[in-house]
Amino acid sequence: MNPRSPDPIPFFGSDCFILALNGLMQRNGQAPLLGQTVLTLAETPDIASLKNALASLANRHPLLRAKVRRFFFFPPSWQIPTSPAPLPPFFLWHENASPSSSPLRPLPADSLPIEDPLAFQKKLLSSPLLPRDEPWHFRADLILLQNGKCSLILTWSHLLLDGKGAELLLQELQNLDSLPPCSPPPKNQKKHTSTLKQKFALLKKIASHFSSLAQTGFPSLSRPKKTSGNTKHADFETVFFSEKETAAMKQKSEAMVGPLFHLPFYLAGAFRAIHAAFLLRSLECASLAVSIPSQTRPKKGASPLFQNRISMFFFRLHKEEMLSFSSAVQSLSQQFAKMTREKLDEAFSLLLDALRWLPPRLSIAFVLFQGKGNFTSFFHSHTGEFLPGTDRFFSAKIENGFHVPAVSSPPGTGVFLSEFRGKTTMTVSWRDGDLSPHEKEAILHSLRTDYTLPETPQNQGEK
Repeated sequence: MNPRSPDPIPFFGSDCFILALNGLMQRNGQAPLLGQTVLTLAETPDIASLKNALASLANRHPLLRAKVRRFFFFPPSWQIPTSPAPLPPFFLWHENASPSSSPLRPLPADSLPIEDPLAFQKKLLSSPLLPRDEPWHFRADLILLQNGKCSLILTWSHLLLDGKGAELLLQELQNLDSLPPCSPPPKNQKKHTSTLKQKFALLKKIASHFSSLAQTGFPSLSRPKKTSGNTKHADFETVFFSEKETAAMKQKSEAMVGPLFHLPFYLAGAFRAIHAAFLLRSLECASLAVSIPSQTRPKKGASPLFQNRISMFFFRLHKEEMLSFSSAVQSLSQQFAKMTREKLDEAFSLLLDALRWLPPRLSIAFVLFQGKGNFTSFFHSHTGEFLPGTDRFFSAKIENGFHVPAVSSPPGTGVFLSEFRGKTTMTVSWRDGDLSPHEKEAILHSLRTDYTLPETPQNQGEK
């Protein structure tokens, strides 16, 4: 007798939004929404142990190769496979040495040459993960660099994982031997404890809040697809701040918003940077609006790896509030305090739950209609400390770890930050054609100025 198939795992509201966004991206010449988690390793890890662990991880979590099951006017779900897991997608590469140099270590026989690791990383972020007949939702690429270091690139589908989940997956990967057997995923997500009356009141609040934001639309830097048949490839630039610069950023943030909560500080810099690119285009931009992810994982106990465990806070800054960094920080601090009091993150989760019942194409059309053709002006997040408590990966010392999210177009741009052992990493992401080189440099200059330089009259005025 064949074993009973596992029950399907229902999508969360945030998962349904990503599914709808994936459809929009593919119709606009883009690959589905992907993210990358990058580890910079000081030496070569234990490759044999890493391969074995990946195989064990695939058997432990069949959700990593689950298929989306959809029925008309029913929320989608994950169909868990029952067949034994094949070897997961792991690829080994070595950076080609220059003709005048020799390799710093013996190269594994199964590693393949690669000319430009950064270009390869960008190509991964712009392409579907694997062929349709191999429904894996991640791939791992280990690149042996010419300088003796290694780069592990975990590319993952945002439909199944968020950034925090990707970190937890890496953490579990090297601790499999000490973990208890994996419990099956819950059939249902955590229920809201609010009464029906309270839920209705929260839905009214988020509807009113979103309508207020949408009155002027969500201006973004996204440009139309260039020509029929051309894709808009993902692109990015990563900035590595030193310990001294990171300490200065923290000191500046604490002076402006206090020591406990830094979101307004980093978000204000992102607002002003995107606004600087608008000014270069000589575009009238009365306001910008953005949605910021808020983690819904439990603060105590084991954190679940899979699905998008997030809600959203929505912020808006008017042009006059973006003229100085301090005024932007002050306004965002006040907005966050108000939204927290009114539980708008919980309210948005309820709204996403309600939208689960719409077909993806209809739900994204509804969102775009409300936002006058867009749903946010740019993407932004600060994911905090990367892999706290983990300093080695399969015996290799971790020198840095960070995320590189792709962005959809619209909105076409995003600013993302994280920290690893006292050093901040910032990634500016965009879609090909949405930013000119001059606009990208203006964004990077604005971010560096606001985050690291002391507040002076020179960087308080209009850009």
